[in-house]
Amino acid sequence: MVPAAAEGVQATTVVGGWQRGRRLVVLLVLLTAVGSCASSPSGGGDDAAAVLALETRLAEPRDSFRFAYRARGTGVLDCVLPNRQLDGTVFPDDTVLLTTETPGGRGTAIVEADAVYLSSELFSVEPDTWDWLRIDRQDVERVRPQLTRILGADLTSYVAASGPPPDGNATVAAMLEGDDAQPIDPIRTPNSTLADGFRFVVEGDAAVPVVDGWIDPDGEVARVQVRDSVAGAPGTPAPDTGWVLDYLPLPADATAPEAPTDAVAATDDALTELAPPMQDGCELEIGREPADPSL
Repeated sequence: MVPAAAEGVQATTVVGGWQRGRRLVVLLVLLTAVGSCASSPSGGGDDAAAVLALETRLAEPRDSFRFAYRARGTGVLDCVLPNRQLDGTVFPDDTVLLTTETPGGRGTAIVEADAVYLSSELFSVEPDTWDWLRIDRQDVERVRPQLTRILGADLTSYVAASGPPPDGNATVAAMLEGDDAQPIDPIRTPNSTLADGFRFVVEGDAAVPVVDGWIDPDGEVARVQVRDSVAGAPGTPAPDTGWVLDYLPLPADATAPEAPTDAVAATDDALTELAPPMQDGCELEIGREPADPSL
């Protein structure tokens, strides 16, 4: 499962009196990768009251924040697929900065409204050939298969998105509109407070994803995790599937990066010849991914 978490927000939400028309395509965000889905109806009585209490507790979504993304799974996947972990920053002007460790160094992607800029560390290229590659926005979707081959599906889902990803509060707010919230174990945040956990099961014809969210005492969502259900057991998370997003506030003095002025325009022929940087060996961890109860 790969996040469409990059598919921007356009929908109604229950938080802070957002206007209709802002309801998350988070359900597209969360579900594009797992097929066509529909939220299961909310229960009544105590369930409805619990959802209302959770709605009231959530802080309003943020238009600027930092996040850390990691795909779940075994160490083998990290060896054969590129960029399964990355850090991101969403700025108030909707610029998205993405960074990831690669065999070639710290790779960077800058996603703006009119273009995407990719640093040379993301590719296997001759040294000093060029520092940045530019892909115009209108061409991104057309070359998406090439980008997926080179950058991996995880990073590409952010690079090729039609808008900035929503923050964790927006994601959980969208889930509250259609699903019951089931309490799960809390996690401890970096400032040593406990964030309460809640689980949502999104039913559909093709797949049944399980979405977990953790909310800290200030009403901020600290983490969102999405996994597939075990086959034949809807609502039971399948090990080694899905992805995790941890959310962090953006420092007050953070400024959006400027577009590189020396970027080379990408051509179809050039993209065909590019590949991920080669790894010099790989450390494998045998067995299932360990549980991760804390941030």
